[in-house]
Amino acid sequence: MNKILKVTCFILFALLAGINTIYAQGQSPTGLVVDENGQPMIGVQIKIEGTTVGAITDVDGNFTIKATKGNILIFSYVGYEQQKITYKGEKVLAIKMLPSTEMLEDVVVIGYGKQKKNSVVSSINAIGPKELSVSSSRNMTNNLAGQVPGLIAVQRSGEPGYDNADFWIRGQSSFKGGTNPLVLVDGVPRQMQDIEADEIESFTLLKDAAATAVYGAEGANGVILITSKRGNSQKPKISFRAEGTILEPTRLPTFMNSVETLNLYNEALNNEGTASIRTDEEIAQYGPGADRDLYPDTDWLGTMLRNHTYNMRYTLNVRGGTERARYFVSGAFYQENGIFKDFGNDYDNNIGLKRYNLRSNIDFDATKTTTVKVDLSGQYLQTNYPGTGTSTIFTTMCRTPSYIMPAVYSDGTIAGHPRPSGNRSNPY
Repeated sequence: MNKILKVTCFILFALLAGINTIYAQGQSPTGLVVDENGQPMIGVQIKIEGTTVGAITDVDGNFTIKATKGNILIFSYVGYEQQKITYKGEKVLAIKMLPSTEMLEDVVVIGYGKQKKNSVVSSINAIGPKELSVSSSRNMTNNLAGQVPGLIAVQRSGEPGYDNADFWIRGQSSFKGGTNPLVLVDGVPRQMQDIEADEIESFTLLKDAAATAVYGAEGANGVILITSKRGNSQKPKISFRAEGTILEPTRLPTFMNSVETLNLYNEALNNEGTASIRTDEEIAQYGPGADRDLYPDTDWLGTMLRNHTYNMRYTLNVRGGTERARYFVSGAFYQENGIFKDFGNDYDNNIGLKRYNLRSNIDFDATKTTTVKVDLSGQYLQTNYPGTGTSTIFTTMCRTPSYIMPAVYSDGTIAGHPRPSGNRSNPY
């Protein structure tokens, strides 16, 4: 009897201990979140650090969350500093959120000057040169995709000089008229594709009617404001940047050799009840060791294209000045090469582009109330293209069968077909 009593007491003790443990581990404290003025805050996010457990304040600023003693609660709200507290088992919590002065003091460029972030009520996004320099591309329009919310950029070609991206702000606002946004560089309408990223101080996107109203109808598709760097009252600061990039095609088609092509060609003709284009003995002549003048087996893509190509960029900036005169001077060189092979001609048969950038921004305080600004900027492009368009060359490489002709005969004569047509032309 005593033994049964002892066992019963032990089981009851274990159950009570388990209940206490569960209670200790699964408490649900409530709380109130207020702003710096003591007003309840709606929509404050509360999360337990290191977990997916969270909550959000209601219209009265109240919340409830399941927490364990020792958990770190994180309170976050746009425009306010993040708060972290360690839960010590309280049943009621009181949290006061403070504005993020660092974010609110940031200055953004708007349509009519500059304004602090805390007073901006229109839809504006701003990024700096760091975000614009993530790509090795020459073209500024290709560096925007994925960097600015609300901007869509589509690049339709990778050919040097013809690689401008189409971009829209908040989608296509017109399907018949113009869809490109207005681009202003230091207040002047300009093209942006050849601006060097190291010259840019800020890049601002004006997206809604409130932000673009000052530009009238020209801002109907959105406005992009680019401001270049200017001098400071400091000792001359020189910066030099050099970078190189190796590029290769993402994917190229793979074609059959002459023997495979002719065998399948014969099979297709036989299925239609038509005579074969070549006999088996003739097809065998196109195999390894054949006379390629008579029995060619030309890999046009391998003959014409490199496995990879390269780009290079050099930028030199000088920034400085005194209390009365300030300057920023920048020079840049960019070279982009195509993917065609060099065949040892007296001329360069590859696609190529060289760009030279120069910018000089000088601010001079003529009097205490008058500042004179002299800005000079220019780009010089040197391009090289084959006499036939690259789209035609690529189409011919993909359409001309490997058994038609070699690129060059063994005596150095460029091959040709007596009846050249769409699939009987020498792309070389």
